[in-house]
Amino acid sequence: MAASGAPYTFLEFRAADLAQSGIEYPAGPYPTAVVTTGAQEGLIAGGISSLDGPDVYVYPAGEPGRRSSTFDLKASQQLMDRGLVWAADGTSLFAVSGSINGTDIRLHVIHP
Repeated sequence: MAASGAPYTFLEFRAADLAQSGIEYPAGPYPTAVVTTGAQEGLIAGGISSLDGPDVYVYPAGEPGRRSSTFDLKASQQLMDRGLVWAADGTSLFAVSGSINGTDIRLHVIHP
C-alpha cells in the first residue's frame, strides 16, 4: 500500500512483484499514511492531513467502494506522516496526530 499525493488515493501493490494491483482506495487531500492488517478478514486504514472532515478511512481489504468507517481527529489536529498502525488483532487502530506547527502530539485509539 502507498499513500498517493495526487490523485488522492491509497494505492494497492501486489506482494509477488510490487506492481500496482489496479485497486485504489479513495482518499481526500492529502494522503499521509496507510496500513493494512490481515486480522478481521483484512482491513485497510488510510489517513489524510486535513483540518476539515474525516482524517482516517477504513475499508475492507479488496473493496475500495465500501468504506466501513471514518474518523475525525478534531479541527486542531492533523494526522502525522506514517502516523497509523493496527493492533495485532485488528480491533484497534492507533493514530498519531499533531497541531499544525507540529506540537501538541496526541495518540488516538480508534475502534473501527
